[in-house]
Amino acid sequence: MTDAPVILMFLADRSGWRPENTTMRNVFEDNVKSGKMASDQREWFAGVTQALYGRDDEAMQAFANKNAGLFAMSVMYTASHYGLHTHPMDGFDHDGVKKEFDIPENYWIPMLMAVGHLKPGITIHPKAWRQSYEDMVLKEY
Repeated sequence: MTDAPVILMFLADRSGWRPENTTMRNVFEDNVKSGKMASDQREWFAGVTQALYGRDDEAMQAFANKNAGLFAMSVMYTASHYGLHTHPMDGFDHDGVKKEFDIPENYWIPMLMAVGHLKPGITIHPKAWRQSYEDMVLKEY
């Protein structure tokens, strides 16, 4: 981590589902603009998002982490496409990082990510053991 030229910090916004959140407002306005929703559906949309993502602390955290994780995965794929290596990291001092960067309380930091070019002469070790397909996919319906 100390040698990486770039460290990205991914933030999971636990209040991202709230109607006053800029992203949610933009999603709603885009849906209206594209004709998927009518402008008088704002309260309905707010109720649906609250029912799905804001019903309790666990749902808010899950919603925030999923969105941040999917975004982080997209960054990793994009970086790889451009010849960069990435390494997602957890196990850091969440409270220390939040304090150092003055991160508001509604955010959780699901991961940091080192991004850069591999140093010449460095060998990447083979991937560690992973569960098999059969162990991860349930075939019973």
